[in-house]
Amino acid sequence: MNQAIITGATGFIGSVVVNLLIKNNIQVLALGRKDLDKVDIYKRELLKGATYVKIDMNDIKMLPKRILEIGWKMSDSCVFYNLAWGGHGKLSDLNIEAQLKNVSW
Repeated sequence: MNQAIITGATGFIGSVVVNLLIKNNIQVLALGRKDLDKVDIYKRELLKGATYVKIDMNDIKMLPKRILEIGWKMSDSCVFYNLAWGGHGKLSDLNIEAQLKNVSW
C-alpha cells in the first residue's frame, strides 16, 4: 500500500493534503503539535481515516520511536511531506533563526 507521512497535518494546507491522499487510498500518518481534540472541527473531519500522532517538530527525532509505539508499519513506498512551519507570530515573521530551524527540519 502507498503511504505518506505528513508534518503540519493540522494546518490549512496539511489537512487538505491529508484528506486528498486518503481519498486516493493512501495510508497517512498525520503529525501535528496539538492534541487532536484541540484541532478545529473542520480540520479534524479532513483528518478522518489518517493515523494521528501528536509530536512537535522539536521532537521529530523521536518519530521512529513513536511509529514503533503505535505499531504503524512503514512500506518502501512511503513519502514524507514536511508541511510544518513554525514561527513566533505568523509564517513570515522575519525571524531568521526560526526560519532556519524550519529548513533544517
